[in-house]
Amino acid sequence: HIGLVVLLLTARADPNARKENGMTALHAAARRGDMPLAIALLEAKGAVEAQQCSGVRPLHVAARCGHLATVQTLCSYGGRRDVSSHPAAQRITTPEGIARRHGHHAVADWLQATVDWVTPLHHVKLVSHQRALRLLQEGADPFAVSPAELERVRILGDKSSHCSAPITPYLLATQAALEGEAPPDCAVSIVLAAAQPWSPANHHCFPPRARARAVTLLMIGWLLSRSQRFDNAATAFLDVWIAHVMPHAISRSDD
Repeated sequence: HIGLVVLLLTARADPNARKENGMTALHAAARRGDMPLAIALLEAKGAVEAQQCSGVRPLHVAARCGHLATVQTLCSYGGRRDVSSHPAAQRITTPEGIARRHGHHAVADWLQATVDWVTPLHHVKLVSHQRALRLLQEGADPFAVSPAELERVRILGDKSSHCSAPITPYLLATQAALEGEAPPDCAVSIVLAAAQPWSPANHHCFPPRARARAVTLLMIGWLLSRSQRFDNAATAFLDVWIAHVMPHAISRSDD
């Protein structure tokens, strides 16, 4: 039925339409472990945190049914691992607790091991190259860390330098590349590229304002290279400008 769903979404059907109990199509996809349907809904802005009247979210459903790949996909689209499916907010009703209670230990173990993967880019081996590029152009940070990691650094201060490095998308991408575990068409290579200082090679990985600043600076460099003082070295000046000046003047957070 994925073809029909895509057709309906293309015709502007609401991916967040609900039944009386608050259930959405994404809840149904999570229950069945239907990855193509889940991805189609999420790409159409289906709410990954949509709640049924009972408070159950799609991630709770996928965890209860033991669909590891669906759990991973929902997390990579922002599904929260720390939210209870019940107002009492007991630990056993978090996605990890639900999976453990129903005997889906592979799901629970993955959720526990990746608790600090708080952004889509942290899921570098799950996110596609194309989606990662879109996220980076929208301002995603290759060096993002979880609030828990930031709090650890704040508490430990200088002592934190003796602890393990914060878990960032860049660190995970580096590990995947070194271990040869990067699946084809995943986000690893583009996250590694985006984490480097600006250059013509990774210009496309930067957000619009940073790219616009790069164009402006390049024009300034070109105009300077045409001034009389560089009559005999215009090309060399421009090469130096691009390689050594622009990387220091452009950041991903340029406003």
